[in-house]
Amino acid sequence: MTTGGREEEFQDFLKSEFGDIRGKEYEKQILQLSIDLKNHLDKLYGFSLNELGIDFAIDDQGNVWMHEVNNGPQTTYSEDKRAIEYIGYAKYIAENGIMHQMHYEKKRILKEGFNAKDSDLKAFIADNKILIGILISDKTNKDLVNKFIHYPTNENISVFAFSSKDIDSDFELIRGSFCLDNKQEQLITNYPTVIIDLLKRRNFNDQPYVYNELGHLIFTNEWDVNQVTNVDFLSQLRRKFPTYILPVKKVEKPLDVFNYLKETKRVLLNIDQMNKDQNKHYITFDENENRYVLFKTNGEKEEIVTENRLRLYIQTLIDNEEYFVQESIDSEQVLEEGTFIAVRKNENHWAILSNQLVNDSFSIIIPKIMNDIEKIYEVGLSEARVNYVISNNKLIIESIEPNGYLNENNYKEYVQYMLDYAVSKVYKT
Repeated sequence: MTTGGREEEFQDFLKSEFGDIRGKEYEKQILQLSIDLKNHLDKLYGFSLNELGIDFAIDDQGNVWMHEVNNGPQTTYSEDKRAIEYIGYAKYIAENGIMHQMHYEKKRILKEGFNAKDSDLKAFIADNKILIGILISDKTNKDLVNKFIHYPTNENISVFAFSSKDIDSDFELIRGSFCLDNKQEQLITNYPTVIIDLLKRRNFNDQPYVYNELGHLIFTNEWDVNQVTNVDFLSQLRRKFPTYILPVKKVEKPLDVFNYLKETKRVLLNIDQMNKDQNKHYITFDENENRYVLFKTNGEKEEIVTENRLRLYIQTLIDNEEYFVQESIDSEQVLEEGTFIAVRKNENHWAILSNQLVNDSFSIIIPKIMNDIEKIYEVGLSEARVNYVISNNKLIIESIEPNGYLNENNYKEYVQYMLDYAVSKVYKT
């Protein structure tokens, strides 16, 4: 700055210096390089970094060069954004009772964490058994957990439940809840052969550290929702199953939503990133009032708004988050709506778990869709939550989420199928 430089937003600078197209190319290249470099350095330093300052330059040949990387950079820019991220990370550490230190001090300081060296618990001798670990949290339904650990298995299989606080990562041991002679008992055991994840926070932005520690193990559900957006996901499925998936589009500007409303009576506006807590908005046009009706599923009351107010509201949403718009069936045309859980029974078959009478078309189309998802994203799936409506005697799938949330009536079947699939996944691997 002292030698005639200037302060400018990153994107604006690249655009002014290199034009719109090349500027976006450089932006994408530099941001990706920053993420890759961050990931590499974070692993080297035991995931103990929370901030980096990276200096880049572009030479007259168009090559990108990195000058230096600083831990805890000193700058007067973006202090408000830095403060938000600092506080957010501090809350994450406090809520999860975790602190990462340098690799040569490899010690996770866990609030109420398990220390196998100081424990008086007996050891579970696994021999050559398949160890199936059920990853839970304090909020996991206890009846479901009990059904897992009490489920009768053959002598080559042992099942235990554990939480993130039951891990001693220094010795790679776990304090697990087993069922021995019809009695529940805590024992120290090795890391499991395969994990059935009931915590269901893997690949979320606030993912607990347990997933980093056990990430090399087999998980029954491999779907990385960080790599998937709703637009990409639903668009790919629609190409293969057009009669079951309604059209969808990423919202670049409020006009995209209004264009959809010209074609259909009701639209859904929702967050595009699949692993985010959903913020659904249903929008219709009331011809009598010449106003738009906005209904939010987060518990707020229905609103009647003008076009200008709706435009401003949509713009505010997409300024802070990426959204998509999708046709939505008018409530007057819905004959039935609900949710069911698709659970893999084995490598080739899926079961539909629901409290409602299962439509025959579900049993035919859902296994095909699940298998197609696995092929598209090259992952293994064990379960999925499917939200649907039936209109004009047609099944319409509104959304598919990688983790199911069960009703108690389905626990027994769910446990049986998940354990069977976990064992088959071990043998396959």
